[in-house]
Amino acid sequence: MPATIFIRRASECSLEEITLALKNGFEDYAFPFTRAPAQQAERMALDDVVLEGSFVAFSDAGPVGAVLLGVRGQRGWCSDLALAQGYRGQGVGRVLMEHQIAEARVRKLAQLQLEVLTNNVPALQLYQSLGFKIERELTDYSGPLQYGVEAHAFSGVLVPDFEADAAEESVGRAPVAFDPAAVTRYYDEYHLAQPSWELERPLLERLIAAGKSRALAVPGDAGDAPNAYLLYSEQEAQLDLLAFGARPGADVTGGLELATGLLNALAGQHPQTRFFALNVPPGDPLGPILENAGCPVAAKTFEMLLTL
Repeated sequence: MPATIFIRRASECSLEEITLALKNGFEDYAFPFTRAPAQQAERMALDDVVLEGSFVAFSDAGPVGAVLLGVRGQRGWCSDLALAQGYRGQGVGRVLMEHQIAEARVRKLAQLQLEVLTNNVPALQLYQSLGFKIERELTDYSGPLQYGVEAHAFSGVLVPDFEADAAEESVGRAPVAFDPAAVTRYYDEYHLAQPSWELERPLLERLIAAGKSRALAVPGDAGDAPNAYLLYSEQEAQLDLLAFGARPGADVTGGLELATGLLNALAGQHPQTRFFALNVPPGDPLGPILENAGCPVAAKTFEMLLTL
């Protein structure tokens, strides 16, 4: 590591220094870092970042990189590894990651996970050399629904032994506004795919409690339990899709038709709006529906895991 670089715990740094370290580290990244310090503080709280377990790299000129550690139970997450371009290829990124791995072991965490763009070969090679294994591929979607959402996009030959009247029965009720707080009541039972760290239940609950999410639901047969829900957030210029869930057995297509109906209703309420879906995992019906609707793929990432 260059002699001009030294590492400090993030708890010993100011919020401005942490934010600047990330800004400098992501200066040529595919998705530019634009958070102000207050926004970075909010993001770290949502991701359960522990400043005492996170590290910032400094040169004589100031902060040039960082790695942040999120902790939930016995699980850890590398929230960010960022390093300014002029300091890459000199072992600084490896030292930052070794600090985080050592910290995770001191905290007796069972595992450490992270996400890396599939085309970021140097970072991928670094993580693999440290023992991380690829678990699955995640997809980001961002943009307009260029082809619209068909009311029943997954009928017919796409689903073997599918009966159209069964789909009509499961999605025939019009989606209605739903209490976002009630989503957590059904989350564990209804969720169809394990979300990424950035969209897990603790984060959703914080967004709901802060009044930063809304929900649509397909009413159920009886009582308050819906057949399906779609949790989303309204931003200035786009809708962020946060979570979809379906009652087991409510949809003969495994949630595809219910998700289609909800997304169709949301798109109808917000015509010509940009949609954003972060880290959609395999098995989440939102992925194929967004693809069929022509929502552009913004990025693909590998979710990686290190067993400690």
